[in-house]
Amino acid sequence: MNSRLPTIFDDLFPDSSPEFRAIADAWPEHVVVQMLTLVWEGFDRMKALPNFPQLDFSRDYVQLERSLTDLHMDEITVLYRENGSKFESFVPKHEPWEFHHLTDRSARPPSCDLGFVLLSNRRIRWSVETKVLKSPGIISDYLGDLQKVLDGKSSPLSVQAALGAYLIAGDADDVFAAIQKSLHCQLRPHEQFLLRPHRLSEHTRSTDSLMTGMPSSLLCHHLVFSLV
Repeated sequence: MNSRLPTIFDDLFPDSSPEFRAIADAWPEHVVVQMLTLVWEGFDRMKALPNFPQLDFSRDYVQLERSLTDLHMDEITVLYRENGSKFESFVPKHEPWEFHHLTDRSARPPSCDLGFVLLSNRRIRWSVETKVLKSPGIISDYLGDLQKVLDGKSSPLSVQAALGAYLIAGDADDVFAAIQKSLHCQLRPHEQFLLRPHRLSEHTRSTDSLMTGMPSSLLCHHLVFSLV
């Protein structure tokens, strides 16, 4: 196995720092709720943009997924700035790099679509991977993003992450049913987002991809963003 290469983040935020001694607590639950609230309210604002209701998603828009995440992060950033005093522990970041598992100096590091960076330790990122779904049952790419998280390519130093589905047609409940069928698990609602199409699933990561002492449990948030 190739050795992990050093980065400046390792020396700026060494493994001995408090966050790594209690990495499961690096993102307290109230902070996770703050970030997810920004994601949901940012999506609401994106859908409220002038002319958004007139978009025809049956058209073959080029780079649709990147365009949506770009717009979505703009609105998250605006909300973050408007309410900056409430969010002191993290900063939102579009496509933040994950440097933790780099073994090739020339390799492009993986990144997530929508992310949050812990200010006290910039190595720790909380990811939201997104995919456009043309219909509720076409979820292979979406599940590929889940595997990216389980493999430690996304949010390698966090015990939670989120997947977002930009749904072009169909019902969110059908998306959740397809996810449950594919994963052979039961999704449960999030008590802070009961009125949102927001569900949770629990997973176990391979210890091969984890920092020593880091818990293998992963809580995944599933968010369905209906575009129409």
